[in-house]
Amino acid sequence: GGAEIKPKSIEKIKEYGFQRSALKSTIGSFQMPLYLYFVRRRQIGRPLINAAIYNLRLSQIEYFLKSQEISRIEEIEEVFIQALTSIVCEIVDPQINFSGDDQDQRYCQNCPFFYLCR
Repeated sequence: GGAEIKPKSIEKIKEYGFQRSALKSTIGSFQMPLYLYFVRRRQIGRPLINAAIYNLRLSQIEYFLKSQEISRIEEIEEVFIQALTSIVCEIVDPQINFSGDDQDQRYCQNCPFFYLCR
């Protein structure tokens, strides 16, 4: 992956809100926060851990949590779980019509559901 998909701060996420369009720009990907969340559930009682992206192109590690954020891990996890809950609630709500994201066509080119969006 690349560091450009690293989520923004929880303050920015809260400020922009929990609608799908806002979460696309503030979170981008739930991969790192969810990996960290589930691994922490398996590591109870052990030292705090962190998630990271290793950028192969630049040979750099971009950590999910900055050192000053590790003490706020529960608050940070809570914001990401709230954001994920918002997305899942939208997906399962029959009152909300599905709409594809046509802002970036490269996401659509390999999608097996491409024709449902059009």
